Amino acid sequence: MQFPYILVEYTDLPDKPRIVCPWAPIEISLNPQFSPSINALGLVDSGADYTMINRDLGEYIGISEIESGGEISLKGVGGGEIKGFLHEIYLRVHNPQKYKDYYSFKGLVAFTDEEGFTKTDPQSTAIWGRIPVFSNSCVSFFHPHSFELVTNKN
Repeated sequence: MQFPYILVEYTDLPDKPRIVCPWAPIEISLNPQFSPSINALGLVDSGADYTMINRDLGEYIGISEIESGGEISLKGVGGGEIKGFLHEIYLRVHNPQKYKDYYSFKGLVAFTDEEGFTKTDPQSTAIWGRIPVFSNSCVSFFHPHSFELVTNKN
């Protein structure tokens, strides 16, 4: 599945740089029937150990108490730290060229509502990390044009 890079403007920075980033919408749900579900737009981040998703999306799919999940401390390159809560959910990646072509998998993600999560990527609702996204696929980056996700289900 080939995904185009998306143009992003960092509105919270003084010079408002515009760059292209490997972002992908991935559908999330608490059940394999994907009802209810929501598409989360996230940065495909090969350096992230865990997938992080905004708290409000977890609540939308039916997680009534985000804090009921196992607590985890997520650390970034600059030493920043964000608290997340692990929950097992279903994820579904649709082929942007043929939407009915998709693959689904189940995995642990960290839901968070900490401010630092979206400060540098204000349009983002998720960061797709190694667990569970890359553990279920192979990702190739063709910067600055596109990236490709390949799974054993493709």
